[in-house]
Amino acid sequence: MLPALYAYWLQGIGASPWPLCYSQSMEIIYSDRKTLAIEVKSSTKVVVRAPGHMSEARIMQWTDSRREWIARAQEKLAVKEELAGPPLTISDVARLKADARVDFATRISYWKDIIGVHPVHVTIRNQSSRWGSCSARKTISLNCQLMRFDERERDYVIVHELCHLKEFNHGRRFRALVKQYFPEYLLARKTLSEALILKVEE
Repeated sequence: MLPALYAYWLQGIGASPWPLCYSQSMEIIYSDRKTLAIEVKSSTKVVVRAPGHMSEARIMQWTDSRREWIARAQEKLAVKEELAGPPLTISDVARLKADARVDFATRISYWKDIIGVHPVHVTIRNQSSRWGSCSARKTISLNCQLMRFDERERDYVIVHELCHLKEFNHGRRFRALVKQYFPEYLLARKTLSEALILKVEE
């Protein structure tokens, strides 16, 4: 039985040298998936999702063959991290959550009537990797750090998640719904994709 999670330092485990000047950490997450996938989380962290039956050697060989792509992605994130500024304090997060509770409630009330949906529950969190999410139980979670952005970006994420209550996927009909209710979605999505979710100082 393979453990659900392994963590490695890429340097010193037999892989080819990585063309980066900073240390690399990689987390391997095993599941019942059928294929391998890479997620570049930050300038120093990579997550590889792998089938539970796959050997470490095969995973490392596959990952090593993509090291140049990973390096380019992490170099871009390093620039974003430098431009993003210092991490948030705990009080910063508390203030963002307080502001978000008021702001998001107004926006959700407006958009849910236009789209014709009703979320069962809405939570506001300081999520580390997503601006928003929607569960199969019709619960919507929104990142309080959206308050760092203009109204357009906040409305886009809310519309995006509310549309999932009609189409629980990212297929063509879902994209058409988002475009129907929020024609500026591409501009808002680009802004958020180029931004970073700030870390909280320890």
